[in-house]
Amino acid sequence: MANKATLPLSDAPEWTHFDLSATLLELAVAQIKHAMADNDESMMALAEAHQAIGVKLQAIATALTAVDSSAIVDDENQPTINQNLGQMIMAFQGHDALNQRLDHVCEMLEGVKNHISEESLRHNEQAWTKMVNKTEQRYTMKEERHIFRKIVKRTEAPDPVDDGADIELF
Repeated sequence: MANKATLPLSDAPEWTHFDLSATLLELAVAQIKHAMADNDESMMALAEAHQAIGVKLQAIATALTAVDSSAIVDDENQPTINQNLGQMIMAFQGHDALNQRLDHVCEMLEGVKNHISEESLRHNEQAWTKMVNKTEQRYTMKEERHIFRKIVKRTEAPDPVDDGADIELF
């Protein structure tokens, strides 16, 4: 079992579970942000490849029509290629939505860490309520608001912001 000597978790002379909780929340945020940064690099490489493929396909189509003006550029493979490129764009959008959600998680965890760490906030119900309300206001996606209401407000009420549209801007 670990003791204080092996857990340098706080500069305070007395260690408390608040110190450990704050440190672990900070660790969770750092790990999430690091994973998001790694994933962003991969998505950037994919975006660059997507753009290069589009440019090369256009060059091929241009070259074909230059060689033979009667060449059919939109052959049977073109719809499949366009569909695949469209799927890549959808994946980029999914990645953006995931990053936004993880950013919201990090912001909330940082808020909890601050409220646990700061003695003036630790037992201040009004400060906690303000932090929770700010968390709810940051949510821009219907699913985020639904999960918030279900867990924090303990309700299955419909989203008051829901306008019934199938397209969600994030």
